[in-house]
Amino acid sequence: MESVIPQLILIIAVVGIGIALLAFSFAYFLPKEVFSISQQQANQIAGSTSLSVGPLLINNTVGSVVAEVYNPSVNGSIEVVAFTIPASLQPSVGVVTPSTSSLNYQVYLTNNKRANTTTISGSIYDVGGSVIYSPSKLQVYTVSYNSPFTIIYNGVSSNQDLVVWIIYKVNNYWFRIVYTYTTVPQSP
Repeated sequence: MESVIPQLILIIAVVGIGIALLAFSFAYFLPKEVFSISQQQANQIAGSTSLSVGPLLINNTVGSVVAEVYNPSVNGSIEVVAFTIPASLQPSVGVVTPSTSSLNYQVYLTNNKRANTTTISGSIYDVGGSVIYSPSKLQVYTVSYNSPFTIIYNGVSSNQDLVVWIIYKVNNYWFRIVYTYTTVPQSP
């Protein structure tokens, strides 16, 4: 009887250690795998998505631009982020980020209704998986694929460019799937 108790304690200890290792493995590797799958999905969607924007038209300090996110194989909604940069930063447009989390612009749909806003809490990744923006909160507008929308930006000047990001959510991760910039047309 005395030799059974130490063996039972040993078996319980081994099983306990095994369960602890299994729990650790799930806790560590599962989020990494989910992120990897999400990144692959975002990359696939980005590969077939295009963003078309018109020229930045300015009246006093209010700029407007018409844009459309096109992907024939996807229905649903995406998020729009718009911000201005000095024209001198055009070569760095892929790495420049919004300097404020508040909205300095409005987005209108084709029916002249203002698009709904939402708040992104957490990091925004590029399709390569790198964090490109990590706000505490960022307000964005929700628009539909394959439908034009108009961005009205307040406080823009002719020596600035308007940067537009399209953000897509996959498994609770936010990805910038496409971006571009537009400028004020040059006078002839």
